[in-house]
Amino acid sequence: MSIKYQIINTEDGSHTLKVAGTDITFHSTKGAIQESDHVFIKSGFEHFIQQHPSKKLFPSWK
Repeated sequence: MSIKYQIINTEDGSHTLKVAGTDITFHSTKGAIQESDHVFIKSGFEHFIQQHPSKKLFPSWK
């Protein structure tokens, strides 16, 4: 059995893959860009910086 995928447009103008014949998508239908900003930037990176203000993510950079 082969799984078929469709490329669909999301609300923020980005694209994601959808498993054909289902409601399963790889990213939020609100948008992959919006999802990445929320998950990785706001909930990840910015949270880390707030919790660890003295940490350097790229210590070799001057």
